[in-house]
Amino acid sequence: MKITALFFMAFFLIASTGQVYSASQSSREITGLEWLKMSADKRLDYIVTSMYVLTNHGVDLEKSPNSYYKAVEERLRFNPDFYSANVANILASIVYETEPGARAALDQIRKKSEVKKIEMH
Repeated sequence: MKITALFFMAFFLIASTGQVYSASQSSREITGLEWLKMSADKRLDYIVTSMYVLTNHGVDLEKSPNSYYKAVEERLRFNPDFYSANVANILASIVYETEPGARAALDQIRKKSEVKKIEMH
């Protein structure tokens, strides 16, 4: 699946769940560039919070917070195109790409958010 399609899927995921909240951050979403400028502890907090949102929506995550932290960091370090993307979206796209067992749940979330979006118009 193309990376753009994954971003749209992740966007719908985040749109359906609302903004991700972290005790150490304000209620706004964090971009990749902002995330890289944060301390390691705050980055990990944000990853854990994003994981919590995903699991509350039925996504079975297979890896540890540290694994996801490293994957997000690697994606951002090697591809500046992701600097403006939301970190929770980046995480969702990583999960979609690397964990086939999570795809069905992520697809269901995307479908539900598309219906909500249509109903709002």
